[in-house]
Amino acid sequence: LLEAAAKSAKAKSQPVVITLPVFEQANDPQTTDDGRPITRKGKLSITDEQVDVLVDTGLSVQGPQGTTIDLPVALLEAIAAAGTGLEVEIYGVDNETAQTHLKDWDEVVMAQEIDTNFSGQTTLRFPVPEGFDPAELKIWVTHSDGSTENITPTIVLIGDIKYLEITINSFSTFIVYKAGEEPVPPVATVKEIILTIGKLDVTVSGEVHKLDVAPYINRRVGRTLVPIRFISETLGAEVEWLEKTNQVRIVDGENEILLTIGKKTVLVNGETEAIDVAPVISRGRTFVPLRFISETLGAEVEWVESTNQVIVKR
Repeated sequence: LLEAAAKSAKAKSQPVVITLPVFEQANDPQTTDDGRPITRKGKLSITDEQVDVLVDTGLSVQGPQGTTIDLPVALLEAIAAAGTGLEVEIYGVDNETAQTHLKDWDEVVMAQEIDTNFSGQTTLRFPVPEGFDPAELKIWVTHSDGSTENITPTIVLIGDIKYLEITINSFSTFIVYKAGEEPVPPVATVKEIILTIGKLDVTVSGEVHKLDVAPYINRRVGRTLVPIRFISETLGAEVEWLEKTNQVRIVDGENEILLTIGKKTVLVNGETEAIDVAPVISRGRTFVPLRFISETLGAEVEWVESTNQVIVKR
């Protein structure tokens, strides 16, 4: 049959075309009984004598999913001279596995692994899947030696089918993908809080807000005290009043601060720390030492003596 096909192909100045079976039939199971995915493959094995028959024509292997491998006469001559015969295997690669080779923002369209017992310049074509613009598609190649290539294919039209065509020298894993846009990391913003001792006005990142009680200085220890809820929540933390224990809990991500009214011991993530001025309740609001709370929440604190102001940045 191969000799007859070669004779007919030579008369038409065309390569011999061999079509491999599809990966799966309509009713084939997708997984084994224990849930493992089933991988099917197209396989072609040609003897030395059969390779000799193809040397005058060339060979086009049409694999599963429409993949086409064109072996030119020069390559077939080299294979014939090596006396190794010719073997091709094509496996499907699931999208989840293929995605591990790409950036998170790229989209896998299809992926295959092609194994051969030869190497040399070969034309490889993948049909463009329906619904995709071929101009947006690229091909990522991961070779068995670990090297990689990112190829922009040529778009060719054969009949009424568009293909992505590349020229390669060795076979490995081929991933047709749509390149996405790398997400732009958010710009880090610094929140700045400016409080003035004895004043209700406070500026947060340039916007003026009004407190219902003003910050003040405990002159005995020289510490600025501020209303806990405002400063904590403005820095992005959550505040909870524990009435039964007369305590305040501040939660910022995985960090937790637990203060007790009138006590100079504080629990920070379960560890006891000492502060030099205890939280107090004044004018219906809980006041805490500004520097300790701010710095524990990862903020920087600056005292501006000339304006009697405190600047907190995070």
